[in-house]
Amino acid sequence: MISFRVCGFFSFVFLSFVSLFPADTMCEFELGSLNLNGAREAVKRASLFSLSQAKKLDVLFIQETHSTPELEADWKKEWGGQVHLSHGSSTSSGVGVLFSRGFLPVSSSSEEVIPGRLLKVSAVFEDVPMVFINVYAPTVGRQRVEFFSVLSDVLSSF
Repeated sequence: MISFRVCGFFSFVFLSFVSLFPADTMCEFELGSLNLNGAREAVKRASLFSLSQAKKLDVLFIQETHSTPELEADWKKEWGGQVHLSHGSSTSSGVGVLFSRGFLPVSSSSEEVIPGRLLKVSAVFEDVPMVFINVYAPTVGRQRVEFFSVLSDVLSSF
């Protein structure tokens, strides 16, 4: 059995999908999701990480990170756990899935389905395979339609 408890103070939609696993497996973890409206500054990231620790979150979905490949090493060093980022630009988009240092997967891999918008992270925890999908949909009509078409394809693969 897997139990999810989502913290109510976080806003924005996230999707998490768990693949098939043995019925006798027991696993419980805390999830949170937050639209950051940019977190290029170390001070803002420190506040985010502190808040996440205070809420005892195991997995954190973040949107609108404004992260860049140049800052990824800083994110990883400051977080202390495992970081999967999909960058947009330094002024828009960007998503991530962060695992706390107390909830590290045995193995993991990530796929940037749509850079900065749709990130799929596959992870194994105690022989339990899980897939985490973080989405940050565009607001422009045509891009939005294309985005949800791709998301539908990803979800139908389960």
